[in-house]
Amino acid sequence: MPDPMFFTTYLLYFGLYDIYYNTDTKLDDLESSEAQKWLVKWILKNILIIAYFRPGLPPQLVINDNTLLIYGSAGLALTTVWIPCVKNSPMLTILLMILHVICFVIGPFNTFRRFLRGGYRQYSRIDLLNYLLLIIGVFGKQSSAHFFNESVTPIDFTESHSKQFTKFLGCCFVPQTAFEFVRVESVLSVIVFRNAIFS
Repeated sequence: MPDPMFFTTYLLYFGLYDIYYNTDTKLDDLESSEAQKWLVKWILKNILIIAYFRPGLPPQLVINDNTLLIYGSAGLALTTVWIPCVKNSPMLTILLMILHVICFVIGPFNTFRRFLRGGYRQYSRIDLLNYLLLIIGVFGKQSSAHFFNESVTPIDFTESHSKQFTKFLGCCFVPQTAFEFVRVESVLSVIVFRNAIFS
C-alpha cells in the first residue's frame, strides 16, 4: 500500500473531524452571529454534498487523481496554517475556511472516495490486510483516545524499539489543543503532498 493512501486516510479523518467539530469554535472566535454561522456551515455542507454525489470532479481528461491529491494537500496545508493567523479578519478567515473545505474535497476526500469505489482493486489482498492492520496497530488506539477524550498511554521505554516507535507515532496523531490539531493536519498534508509528487 503506497504511503499517499495510508496518510490520506488520516487526513480524511482529521479533515472531517475539523469540519464537524471545530467550525463552530472558529466562528465563535470571530464573534459571528447565528445567521452568519448558519450560512457558513450551509456553504461548507453543500460543498461536501456536491463533491460526494458528483461523479467526475473534475473531468479525468483535464486533471488526474494524483494531481488532485497534490493540489488538495498543498492547499490544505496552507489554509490549515493560515486560518489561526488571520483571526482578526473575519472575511478572510471565512474565505480561508471555504477554501480549506474545497482543498479537502479535491484532495483526501476525492482520493479516498475513488479508493472505496474500486481503487482498492489495484492492490492485492495481502497489501490491503497489511494496510488495515497498520492503521489499527499504529493509530487505532490513539485515534479512539482522541475521539473519546481518553488519556493517551505514555511510551514505555523498556519495550522493544518497534513498539516504542509505534506508540510514538500514535501519540503524535492525538491532538489535544487547537494548535496541536493545526500541526497534525498541516504535517499530514505536507507528507501526502510530498508522497503524491514522488509516487
